[in-house]
Amino acid sequence: MVDIHLGDEWDEDLIAAIDAVLQGIGAERISKHGSIAGSQEWSSSEWRLGEQVITVERETYMGVSLVGPPALTNAVAAAALARCGRAPL
Repeated sequence: MVDIHLGDEWDEDLIAAIDAVLQGIGAERISKHGSIAGSQEWSSSEWRLGEQVITVERETYMGVSLVGPPALTNAVAAAALARCGRAPL
């Protein structure tokens, strides 16, 4: 598993790009969770593509991260950043 930090947690364009890439490759959202504690906000969405699962995490002060199998996670990260017009990691 790899954990890739992609950007700030408030970056709605990035979140939309990640969702669009995952939907575009045929991934299915299998869970979505979130919570707020004081000034901290956290959310997590799990997506399944075949036998692989990738998690999109958002956390205040920590940003947006993808966690999953290396090849899938790197491909989704690169495609989402390209969709936002940003340089790859």
